[in-house]
Formats: sequence, C-alpha cells, structure tokens
Amino acid sequence: MTSLQDQLEKKLKEKNLSPRGLETKAHLGTGVVRNILLGKSNPTFKTLEAIAHALECSVDDLISKETPEEILSSLLPKHIYPWNEEMYFQSFSTVKSYMHEHNLTLPAKKVVEIIWALYTLSLSKSLNYIDKDLCNWVFRHALDY
Repeated sequence: MTSLQDQLEKKLKEKNLSPRGLETKAHLGTGVVRNILLGKSNPTFKTLEAIAHALECSVDDLISKETPEEILSSLLPKHIYPWNEEMYFQSFSTVKSYMHEHNLTLPAKKVVEIIWALYTLSLSKSLNYIDKDLCNWVFRHALDY
C-alpha cells in the first residue's frame, strides 16, 4: 500500500466518509477514489487537489511519505551503541524535566522513542552529557512542531 492509499484511508476514517461519499463531495466520477485505494490508478494533480479540498487538508498531507515517527527514526544513527547507564539516565531525566516544564503528557511509546533518540544522538556526537538544545530539537521533531 502506498503512502497516498494509507493517508486517504486514514482521512476517510477521520471524516467518516465512504469512498463514494468523497467522490460526491469532491465532484469526482464514480470509482475514482476506490481505484486509488485499490492501487488501480494514479490520480492527476487536479484529482488530488479536489480530494484534498474535500477532506480539508493539503495535497502534501495526502502524499507525505513519512510520519513524524518515521522522520525521527530516519534521523537516528544506524549504529549499535555500547550501554552507557549514566547517559541513558541523563536522557531520561532531561526528557522528564522537559515534559514537566512544558506540561506535556505523551503516550509511553512516544516518551521511550524520544529518550532513545536523545540518547543515541548524544552518543553519536560523542557528548558525555545531554545537551538541552539537542533535547529541544528532538522534541520539536518528535512532536512535529
């Protein structure tokens, strides 16, 4: 399944629309959305614009290939690091403090991803401490703002 198909399915669920309902709302012919979802056709840019307008999103939202998690994962070094308990604890403490200061409540999986990103990026930069600016950067990218 392509990113477009994934995003289109997701948006249809969010808007509680059927493929036919979207076709009507976007003034498209019967089967156009269904064929996109099934991978039987590639839409023109004009069709994508009509779909995006009907779904109240941008064309980029429909064709974006990466989620914030995928972007963050792609930034992480592809290296196996030796265990550094002190650095991991510092990463944990820094993330915990950041979340407290910014009054953030996140799912456990997201918190662990952020801690891991901060830990591995710090080690890859040969830092022996956790840099606050790096922490801010990781949070901005992890939360996509």
